[in-house]
Amino acid sequence: MGKALKIYLLFMMVVCFIMSAISVVFLGKENYLLGLPTFAIAGSLLWKIMKFNMDLRSLKQF
Repeated sequence: MGKALKIYLLFMMVVCFIMSAISVVFLGKENYLLGLPTFAIAGSLLWKIMKFNMDLRSLKQF
């Protein structure tokens, strides 16, 4: 579980970095902060989906 969490956090950092770079390109340097809440919402949704999948896997083990 600890290893999966570390991999997930690393993945999310990379995704956030790429998305912020894309938003800087598309929105310009002044507007890139507007994109950050969107990425935060997307990240939390992704986290909930992953957590739900982990819960399903742990239920299947029993």
